Amino acid sequence: MRTPSLARLVWWALALLCATASLLTFASPTAPWLDGALWAFLAMLAARAAFQRPRTASTLPPIWEALWDAAVQRPWRAVSMGAAFALTIWVLHRLPILPPGGTYRAYVVLWVLAIALYLLAVAPPRGWPRTDWSIWWEVNRRTALAGFTIVALAFIVRLVPLTPPTSLSLLTLPAPPTGNPFTITPEGIPTMSLLITSSATRLAGGALVGGRLVWVLIGTLTVANAFWIGTRLKGVQIGLLTAFFVALWPLHVQASHHAEPTTALLFGLTLSTLMLQRGLDRRSPLDWGWVGVACAATFYTAPGGWLAGVVVLAVLGYLLLAERRAMWVLHRDGLFIALGAFFLTIAPLLQFVWRTPQRAALLALPQTLHLTSTLNALASIGSRETLSPLVAALFLFGLFYATLRLFLREAEYRMAPMVLWFWCVLLLHANSPTPSTPTITLALGVPLLFFIALALWHLALLGQRAWRGLSIPTTLITGALLVALALVA
Repeated sequence: MRTPSLARLVWWALALLCATASLLTFASPTAPWLDGALWAFLAMLAARAAFQRPRTASTLPPIWEALWDAAVQRPWRAVSMGAAFALTIWVLHRLPILPPGGTYRAYVVLWVLAIALYLLAVAPPRGWPRTDWSIWWEVNRRTALAGFTIVALAFIVRLVPLTPPTSLSLLTLPAPPTGNPFTITPEGIPTMSLLITSSATRLAGGALVGGRLVWVLIGTLTVANAFWIGTRLKGVQIGLLTAFFVALWPLHVQASHHAEPTTALLFGLTLSTLMLQRGLDRRSPLDWGWVGVACAATFYTAPGGWLAGVVVLAVLGYLLLAERRAMWVLHRDGLFIALGAFFLTIAPLLQFVWRTPQRAALLALPQTLHLTSTLNALASIGSRETLSPLVAALFLFGLFYATLRLFLREAEYRMAPMVLWFWCVLLLHANSPTPSTPTITLALGVPLLFFIALALWHLALLGQRAWRGLSIPTTLITGALLVALALVA
């Protein structure tokens, strides 16, 4: 292992000092924003010098060489990247000095435009893929029809649920005192989620139609995400089973209909996990960019949105430890792209938290981890009040099977997103300042039901080995109906 030279250490120290000066300048409403931009530029130059290696070994590290070649061959990408950061800096400069009654629509548009310009720079369009849809339909007809039926069923049962609300609803919370969507209310609810609900209510003319419909759609999209996650991790059968269980799960049905805040958290978790798996599978810069955007956007729409970032970091950390250099070589560009997209998207909210440190506690970050509370939460999830004995047994079997598969000699790395999602949320959410068993269970909904689908699949395989005449599709359909009845009852 090569020891870093004194010059590189000096450059890294200068980069850290300049970055700190830039953050402090932007945090001060009286300091000129050009000073902060200048400090940020100096920090980038110092970091670039720290990465520079002697020319005898290599002119530039491969990642910087690729970026430089892209900027030379397509200058508009460099312009797009620079415009994205320039717009973000302008928004950060203007937000603290806006009057209390000012409008934020223009700044939201600039913020979204900056994100779009960044994604355009890191993942330029390469033309529409040439797909023969007739062949695709012939191959995937049954799967497409089954998936569409499950998603349509999810929309219908969320539109008219049969159970009353059980927890806090965004429809009953007071309107935010300010129209700034980059803040958190004193109740710990991101302002953007309240503004989305109130805007939909005004457009549709009532909370019963508009305010609920937008969260019904978010809950339905969560079911679609669950299908794609299960399909990418373990195949179409597991994806269909997982989506079917989420579609009929009463806890998620009523949470979607009554606009409970955890609905947005589960959607953000599913979207972040799906984009992460797509990035790992396809090595697409656009997918990696959406990983960062999805993780950051969850902060704006759901209490405890930091859990999405924790899950993504846990999965990446596990893969880096398991595959080591191979993981870094294959996906390092994607990791940097995701990191840039995350900070570009989260920057306005980070500025709010930085300027009002007392609000950081509203993110519900756990101060300590208590093993007893975590075990109690796990026991309550598997209890008779939450799951029936049959469903609880399938869940525990799938959970411990998938967890064990991560630590065997021939580890099944594709289990990592679901396993680490479950344990991270259970450990951190169960130790939050105000833990709630239904909220924890809902945040764990997709991995919980994924483990049940996984257990059904393996039981069907074992049954076929014991009895050759047993049909796996028939066994899965019968088991799925029994589990659905147990969940709804």
